[in-house]
Amino acid sequence: MAKACILLKKAVSVDENDEAALISALNNSGYSFDEFHVLSRLDKDKAIEIFETLKRRGYSILFLAGDDVGECLKQPIVSENKRDGQGLLSVFGDTVYELNGKNIEEELVKILKRHKFKISVAESFTGGGIAKRITSVSGASEVYFEGINAYNENSKIKRLGVSETTLSEKGAVSEETAYEMARGLLNTDDCDVAVATTGLAGPNSDGSGKPVGLCYISVGTKRGIKVYRYLFDGTRREITEKAIEYALFHVFTTLKEV
Repeated sequence: MAKACILLKKAVSVDENDEAALISALNNSGYSFDEFHVLSRLDKDKAIEIFETLKRRGYSILFLAGDDVGECLKQPIVSENKRDGQGLLSVFGDTVYELNGKNIEEELVKILKRHKFKISVAESFTGGGIAKRITSVSGASEVYFEGINAYNENSKIKRLGVSETTLSEKGAVSEETAYEMARGLLNTDDCDVAVATTGLAGPNSDGSGKPVGLCYISVGTKRGIKVYRYLFDGTRREITEKAIEYALFHVFTTLKEV
């Protein structure tokens, strides 16, 4: 998943030295961003335009600093320190997952080990991509229980307990189906964390009238299940890869709250 950093400034003018210090601090600490934007408080329209463009392109976005632009965009404000670039790094943990040059799956396996949790995965249109990423990490066998490629509707019913009524009334690509896929994994009592995906990667739709790029990602623990809806653009491969990345990200952030 491509990443962008947006630095919000209250002042109209931007001190280039501050920006350079921040980027240097990020690079020295193993962070990487594909795009970096600096906006002022008076750039509200520009901020919204950039934000919407990045989201459509499937970017993960980190906001630094805080003012009413951030409130307008309804994104978490992670810091009000605008001058000390190094100091900003202390608040990145809850927002950026690529820590010290490690990728999301490495961080995910580490946090699963720390909690002594087992994870199970149910994938439809991502076709095992999430499982492949997790099991690529050395030591994943300690935390990975199983992966199910429930591509067919009957597989969703037989292997995960998805309701036939849900599939006929809501469709395979729906919030309800994603929820029931994760619930089916948790109901086995073999895992502490479950993640499931269902979507349309294209290039053609499935006749349901739902758009290509629509996907639902569900992440659940014993505390409950949350479903995330996305509409990604790009090729079939790009859409699938974005969904995999976001699924891993949501599992990671869920576990950070446990």
